[in-house]
Amino acid sequence: MNSVSRLFSVILFSTILLLFSGCTPKNTSDNTSETEAQTTQQQEENANEDEQPNTIGAPKTEIDFSRVQVVDEKRFMEEVCEFDDAGRYGFKCTRPIIIDFTAGWCGWCTKLSPHLVDMAQKYSDQIAVYKVDVDKCPNIAQRFNIQGLPTLVIVKPHHQPERIEGYVEKDKLEEIIQNKLLSK
Repeated sequence: MNSVSRLFSVILFSTILLLFSGCTPKNTSDNTSETEAQTTQQQEENANEDEQPNTIGAPKTEIDFSRVQVVDEKRFMEEVCEFDDAGRYGFKCTRPIIIDFTAGWCGWCTKLSPHLVDMAQKYSDQIAVYKVDVDKCPNIAQRFNIQGLPTLVIVKPHHQPERIEGYVEKDKLEEIIQNKLLSK
C-alpha cells in the first residue's frame, strides 16, 4: 500500500506540474517563434507607452494625433461625439476617426493595439485614433451597442459610421483606412 501511495503521489505531482507549466509546449530550438513573441511583447509595451501622454482627462489645447487618444466618457463627449436623450448622436471630428472599443483583459484587443499605434503615427496628419475602454466607459459602449471586442467604429465626416468587429491584421487595417477613411 505504501508503494501505491508513493506512485500515486508521483503521478499526481507530475500532472500538477504539467498543468502549471502552460498550455502550449515551447520548442526551444525554434528561435523564430521566441523572437516573434518578444517582438509582440515589445510592441505591446511600446503601444502602452505611446498611449500614456494623451490619457484620460480633459482635452489638450493641441492634440498630438500621432498617438492613440485614450479617452474617458467626458473627453469622448467633448471631443468625439455627443448624444441626446433620444439616443441620437453627432460626431464632432473634422477629420476621419477610428474608435477602438477595447478592454485590458481582451487578448485580441491587446494584439490589435500596436497596429492602431502604428496607424496613428503613420496617418497623424489625416486621421485620429481614439481608444475607449468598455470597462471604464460602459455608457459609451452601451450607446454604440458594443457586443464583442475588439470593435472598431470608423467615421468619415458627413458619412454614416461603420463597425468592424473582431481582430484586424495590420495590412487590412491600412486598407480600411485608405479605402474607407481617406478616399474621396
